[in-house]
Amino acid sequence: MYNEEDESIDRAPNPMMILTMPVTQPVKPGDMIRKRK
Repeated sequence: MYNEEDESIDRAPNPMMILTMPVTQPVKPGDMIRKRK
């Protein structure tokens, strides 16, 4: 994951934080990403 400044991060402490990350499936704005247990 990367923050708005394109710095590598391992967590997003703020729920409204803008971040980017590589994904294998298409996503749309507003989609929620959840970690598998």
